[in-house]
Amino acid sequence: MKLGNADFVKVKNEQLYFYDQHLRTGTLDERRRRKVWVDDTDALLMPVDEDGFLEFYERYRGGATFSRGICATHWGWDDLFKRGSLVSAGQNPKPNWTNCNGPDVAETRWLPAYPFEEFTGAAMIALGNLDEWTASLASSTEVPVGVVATIRASATNGPAVCWGTAGEIQVDGPLAWGNFTLTAIWLGPGGIYRSKLSNYSKLWPHRPYKPSKEAFIKWKSALDEWSEDQSSEPELTKIA
Repeated sequence: MKLGNADFVKVKNEQLYFYDQHLRTGTLDERRRRKVWVDDTDALLMPVDEDGFLEFYERYRGGATFSRGICATHWGWDDLFKRGSLVSAGQNPKPNWTNCNGPDVAETRWLPAYPFEEFTGAAMIALGNLDEWTASLASSTEVPVGVVATIRASATNGPAVCWGTAGEIQVDGPLAWGNFTLTAIWLGPGGIYRSKLSNYSKLWPHRPYKPSKEAFIKWKSALDEWSEDQSSEPELTKIA
């Protein structure tokens, strides 16, 4: 099955896709009794990364949880902060690998995520683009630096999913609030922490990417105002 100009196929009766180049035809070990049938064909297809896929697929059919890390410098932060929307770089219906948008590849609407509930790995991504000023501030106090979005999907509910590898899947976006939850990631002198976020409206302002000292001071002032507006101190749980 083709979706737009995409070279990937859809699993029959499910919202699961594969990249063509990551498939091979053949029969599965009958002892596993797992079959992945593709729409409009009797061919039985399996990803090249068979072991990783089988673990993923077993969870996905019953309902799987995926983790996506987002740092506060991300260009999509304002969409999340103001509208509660997880957005990608474009509207192309074809998913593609993270950071693989070449000059001939339209930017995709699909969102990269971990194929399992890999919270720690996603939290490390949320720590990305840490500038010297934020790092210095975090050496003396806890600073919110990003979030982990937790997305749930299954064969019958939730957004469509495209299997890539055991390290990355793609989730069809954009996603509106209600299709994911958020956890804040903090950096402080004692390590990395997490705290609950009840709503996207509780997010802090977008942090500038590679800011000048003046831009950082302006952001720090906005962060202080955000902190004062919170009804209570966040309950931080150390994760690393």
